[in-house]
Amino acid sequence: LAVKNLVADISSHQPDSLAYIQALKNRGCKGVVVKLTENTNYTNPKAANQIRYSQQCKMKVSVYHFARFSTVAKAQSEANYFLQAIRNHNINTNAVVVCDYEAGSGSAGASQINAFYQVLENAGYKNVCIYSSRSWFQGQLAGTRGLQWVAEYGVSQCSIKCDMWQYSSSNVIGGATTDLNFDYNGIFSDDTITGNNQPTSSDDNEKREENNQQTQSDATKIAECYSLLNIMNDHLFDKWLY
Repeated sequence: LAVKNLVADISSHQPDSLAYIQALKNRGCKGVVVKLTENTNYTNPKAANQIRYSQQCKMKVSVYHFARFSTVAKAQSEANYFLQAIRNHNINTNAVVVCDYEAGSGSAGASQINAFYQVLENAGYKNVCIYSSRSWFQGQLAGTRGLQWVAEYGVSQCSIKCDMWQYSSSNVIGGATTDLNFDYNGIFSDDTITGNNQPTSSDDNEKREENNQQTQSDATKIAECYSLLNIMNDHLFDKWLY
C-alpha cells in the first residue's frame, strides 16, 4: 500500500536545537534528511546535533550532499568527501544517501551522478537517491538510476513518478522556514523499510493521491453523518423541552 509520510529536509539554515527538532516531530514529521556536505570543502556544522536530536525524537535520518561536480572524476571526489562525513556521523548503511543536484553541468549529469553513486554503493550504502527539480528529471537527469526525490511547488500532486516529493519550501516550524516532503514508499521515514524490502519502483503519484483523497472523502462522510445526527438530536431535544 502507498504511504504518504511527512519528512523535513534541513541544513545549517535551520536550528540544531532539540526544541526545533521536537517541533518537526510535533508537526508530524517521521523522517529528516540532513545536509552533510557540499563540494569537497564544506561540512554542515549543525549536522551532529540535527542528527542526534532527530534520532532522539525517533525520526529516521537520511543525509544529503550538495553537488558541485562537472566531471566524473570530480563526482567521485565529492562522493568520497561525502562518504567520510557519513562515516564520521556513524550513519547506518540502511540510510538513504542523497545527491542534491541543482548546480550541475547539463546533459552529462546522469553519468556523473552514477559515478557518485558507485563510490557510496561500494562502501555499502545501497539506498542512493537523486534530488532535483521536476524539469531537470525530464531533461538532463533522464537515465539516472536510484531513488528519485522531486521538487515541484504550487501543484496538488507531483507531475512525475517519484519516491519523495518536496511540495513546499515555505513552512515555518519552530520559528524556522523549513522544506517539507511526502515520502511515498516509507524509505525516508520508516526504519523497518530498507533497500532489501522497499518497493522496486515508485507507485504512480496519481494513484497515491486518489487513495489519499478517498481516505479524506471517507473521513468527510463520517463527519457529515455525525453532523446530521447532532442536528436530529438537537431537534428532538427542542421538541421534548418545549
